[in-house]
Amino acid sequence: MNAQHLDRTLTSVRIGDPNGTYPIFDATGSTIAPGRWNTSGSPIIYTSEHYSTALLEKLVHGSGRLPPNQHYVTITLPRGLSYEVFSEPALPGWDSMPANVS
Repeated sequence: MNAQHLDRTLTSVRIGDPNGTYPIFDATGSTIAPGRWNTSGSPIIYTSEHYSTALLEKLVHGSGRLPPNQHYVTITLPRGLSYEVFSEPALPGWDSMPANVS
């Protein structure tokens, strides 16, 4: 995978409780419970491109109930930010469980 750079400014959304146990930009949850794109002990902050998908993610993890005192923030990803493009053939089994490959 080669590093590329954003050709435009993008925004992302994260929902959380600003007065909760973990601040909205705290990655502790990802270090406790591994996800598709991280292992235990590997901090990552998950965000969504749209408010609706961020909200859906909260509802899924809350068994259909939204935790109290939820707020959202928008995150600006500036033009020129470097990133890597995922290539499915480069990681066979990326979509299998357990999520060791991804």
